[in-house]
Amino acid sequence: MDTAFLELLEGIRCPFLTILMCFFTLLGQELILVAVIAAVYFAVDKRFGERTAITVLTAASLNGIIKEGVKRPRPYVAGVVSRVEVDNFLVSTNMSGSYSFPSGHSMNSAAFFGQSALTLKRKWVTVVCAAVTLLIMLSRLYLGVHYPTDVLAGGVLGLTVAIMFSLLYNKSETLALYLAAALAVGFSLALFFMTGEDTFSACGALVGCTFGILAERKYIRFSMPDTWWKGIIRVALGLLVILGLRAGLKLVLPALPFFRFLRYAVMIFIGMGVYPLCFKKLKI
Repeated sequence: MDTAFLELLEGIRCPFLTILMCFFTLLGQELILVAVIAAVYFAVDKRFGERTAITVLTAASLNGIIKEGVKRPRPYVAGVVSRVEVDNFLVSTNMSGSYSFPSGHSMNSAAFFGQSALTLKRKWVTVVCAAVTLLIMLSRLYLGVHYPTDVLAGGVLGLTVAIMFSLLYNKSETLALYLAAALAVGFSLALFFMTGEDTFSACGALVGCTFGILAERKYIRFSMPDTWWKGIIRVALGLLVILGLRAGLKLVLPALPFFRFLRYAVMIFIGMGVYPLCFKKLKI
């Protein structure tokens, strides 16, 4: 079943479909989702930003741990189908050094769009979120980098994480945050048995996110901007701060897995838990 469907998609590849599928794959990129979440957190709806950030980073961390436990080769590595040759700064299918099960794009997008649908609770939002998630999942199959079971498992796991945190947040935001912090610590301990760079990055980001949110809630408690231009300034400055920290820490810290974890933990903690202090100081 896995092989037959991939061969079917391989047979209908064409330039138009390749561009379309690359676009949907781009929507499921972790970096794109994090950028959207940051913009929402800083300038649109802080609580919604918190929910989606915790949900997506928990899903990403869990995804990396499962991948390293299962160690399933990607279909093009196994010779089942060829991959669509795309390798640029936006989308790349050159992923031979990482594993296939479950699909990270599927899991992260199901977590993000699932949480969005559960939080906003509008029919049209649910339909759009479901459609975009399914198209992202399909794009991974079309590009030849995942099996159908990879994307199905990723979708189910991502939605499960979204539902879990939606229920917890509706019951108690504090409980949800403390559970996220406990998971962050637990996932970090599992890193002693991991080697994948993406797993260290995701777990570090989850640690920085959860403790950054807890710090912000206790010491800063920023509110949303009162004008649209202040929101744009917040987001622009925030991205500059995060990118600057990323570049600076990369120069200072050795290129070892633990320091990769530390880099992302510090970067996201400052971005979510310390940088918002500028909103009050600069009155934006």
